[in-house]
Amino acid sequence: MQPLRITLLSIGAGQCGILQPTNSHALLIDAGSSTISDVANGVLLPALRARGYSDVDGIYLSHGDFDHISAAAEVFNQFNHRPIVYTSPHFARHAVGNLPAEALLQTLQDAGRPPRIIHQGDHFDLGNGVMMDVLWPPVDCDMNSNDCGLVLKITFAGKTVLFPADIQDAPERALLKHPELLRSDILVAPHHGSAEITTADFIRAVHPRMILASNAEKLTHKQRVFDSIAEGYPLYRTSRCGAIDVTIEPSGEIEVQTFLGVGPR
Repeated sequence: MQPLRITLLSIGAGQCGILQPTNSHALLIDAGSSTISDVANGVLLPALRARGYSDVDGIYLSHGDFDHISAAAEVFNQFNHRPIVYTSPHFARHAVGNLPAEALLQTLQDAGRPPRIIHQGDHFDLGNGVMMDVLWPPVDCDMNSNDCGLVLKITFAGKTVLFPADIQDAPERALLKHPELLRSDILVAPHHGSAEITTADFIRAVHPRMILASNAEKLTHKQRVFDSIAEGYPLYRTSRCGAIDVTIEPSGEIEVQTFLGVGPR
């Protein structure tokens, strides 16, 4: 069994996680930035090439906001083996009038590879003992784009990583009805580490050993509030640390390295 490696790239205001279940397979969880104009060729694709990947197996897009999808079409078109793009049932609805999201869906349709729809309750075996569960959204959900974002929980070697996209108060309240499902060793902070009314309860339910956040260099007021709420938890922000690389060994040991060699605040 090989280690699981998860890298949260430093791309400013945006998010892109590289999930490597094995040394020969790579998946993306989101792929976008509103800070870097060409995040695909400037950061993401060079990072994949540096690790020897000639293909990406899948791209999980939590929702259709530009800072989560801006590089998805470029990555999709880059490889001969076109990756499967996964979205929630609500991505297409929210894409109406969202030109980048509409263009992405058209690219997938033109290639004969429409997105694969996933939703709450789905379970995936990613290989090498790595599992993924979709905790949110349900099939029926009339919330906005952020609040219909995919919440993904990764499990490997008895350790868990939670990717809650940009969800805010309403889905956090819904998920808190089943706090046992949220418990995770690593939390990728929701909405780039921004505070909501439910943030304190949400973090307590997850009870992570550490928190990672992908964010721009200058923190917003809500991000500073998040930092105060998360006091007492090791918090790594890409704005301070650069790319954040997490390795989970088959033994369950977790190792964290940052590009700038900076530890948690």
